[in-house]
Amino acid sequence: MALQPQNVPVPFTKGLDLKTDPKQVIPGKLLVLENGIFTSPGRIMKRNGYAQLNQLIQGLTTEITVGSGLANFKNELLLLTGTEAYSYSESTTRWSDKQTVTNLELSTYSVIRNTYQQNTPDVAVNFSGLEVATYQDSRGGSRYCLIDTTTGEQLVNDLLISSTAIKPKAFSVGNFLIVIYVDTVSNRLRAIPIPIVSPLSPLPTIDLATNVNVANPNYDATLSAGKIYVAYNTSSFSIEITGLDSFLNVISSVVVNGEAATAGISITVDPVNNQIWVAYDNSTQIKYFIFANSLPFTPLLAPTIVAAETN
Repeated sequence: MALQPQNVPVPFTKGLDLKTDPKQVIPGKLLVLENGIFTSPGRIMKRNGYAQLNQLIQGLTTEITVGSGLANFKNELLLLTGTEAYSYSESTTRWSDKQTVTNLELSTYSVIRNTYQQNTPDVAVNFSGLEVATYQDSRGGSRYCLIDTTTGEQLVNDLLISSTAIKPKAFSVGNFLIVIYVDTVSNRLRAIPIPIVSPLSPLPTIDLATNVNVANPNYDATLSAGKIYVAYNTSSFSIEITGLDSFLNVISSVVVNGEAATAGISITVDPVNNQIWVAYDNSTQIKYFIFANSLPFTPLLAPTIVAAETN
């Protein structure tokens, strides 16, 4: 008598088994599953596929011919080509050119790692590859580290500037790394020049100012065309601008009398118009003034109110 075919139910409720000998796998387990997904116990559904999107650019007849990756920005689908970013519109099924993009690679490393707290960090890198990192420290005063960015070696580690040094800032000028800070005992604004050729032997400290305000020792510094420009709050109800050139010469200062930066100060240089801008908060108003960036400094705009202090 011939065998009669019949259905043999095999419930696939146990999923894939990739660890057992294939000859020993019990019924109900799978050795291979292609283009299928488990949506509920014992039920296998076909996996969703992919559809090719239109490659046309909105407003143009040209197509996107290359792509380096896809990304999400909120609800947008972005296509990256390596130089441009395109956003896909489902309503028009076309890509809109968003903007030129630049690939960035972020690398980080620890300058100092200990059980103390550091704040007000700043860093400057010289063209030689030597880097200085400065910071205030909970042990008191401020410190700095010197790092060879090529090898990662720390030439100077956690060196104390002064136990009375606050608000350190780092700059690179010519063949020097410069650390600027306020000395709270002498009320001086000081600079430590670190020669690139002999970084382990800093030159004598330079006094940029001797009349920093005791109660509000606010200052800011900026770098432009090989010079460091510094604006600070003085002890005689005035704001003074000074600086340092690449040969360590202190720039002749200019004083704006009758103004105070009791709550903060900022300085920047406009190289296009050759101007120095100083903005400050006197705890009542936010103001600014402008000088021509030439020696001697020439006033271009007298102290002008930006807004009333609201804090």
